[in-house]
Amino acid sequence: MPIYNSDEHEIMKSDATLVDHSIKVSDGTLYLSNSRVIYERKGKKKLFRAIPPHIDMELKLTELKDAAGSEPKLKFWARRILTVTYERDNSTQSADFVVEEPDAWARSIQQWASEAKRRSSEKSEREKEDEKKREIEMARAKTPGANINILYNEESGKKKKSEPKYVDAETDDNLPASIKNCPSCGEQVPSNAKFCPNCGHQF
Repeated sequence: MPIYNSDEHEIMKSDATLVDHSIKVSDGTLYLSNSRVIYERKGKKKLFRAIPPHIDMELKLTELKDAAGSEPKLKFWARRILTVTYERDNSTQSADFVVEEPDAWARSIQQWASEAKRRSSEKSEREKEDEKKREIEMARAKTPGANINILYNEESGKKKKSEPKYVDAETDDNLPASIKNCPSCGEQVPSNAKFCPNCGHQF
């Protein structure tokens, strides 16, 4: 019996015979899990030694291309064949099994293969997103100056430094006027005064 992964569970199991061009290769057991198709060849007992069971085929459902069953309706002695077609080593390969209810096997394999491919695609997308986030974080870590400039620009947008305002001293009433002395009484008066506030001298 195959060893399943922690996130893997068995869907179907049946006695099966592996054939090659209608010639028997071996008897064994065919397993379908939510992620793999497995064929385990039966062990044999001999006089002086025993041959243990051996897994002859282990196929990930993401590698599956097609599964088809052949159940003859008229020839009762004809074999019921399940054909599993898959992609491996850049080539299309196939395996034929004599099993009970090959159509049911084909439907189940196709169904779970579709689900396995969907999960694999979602996992791949998540890994791409995580990798993209890591690359962005690494880029930010390598260029801290860029982040400082961004923060500085944001703050400068909120708080602008007050720039000095240049004014004309002759026209701005808020600036203090210069001082001059009255030629009549010597009192200090503003230079723009027209009369001395002390003696009334007119400038």
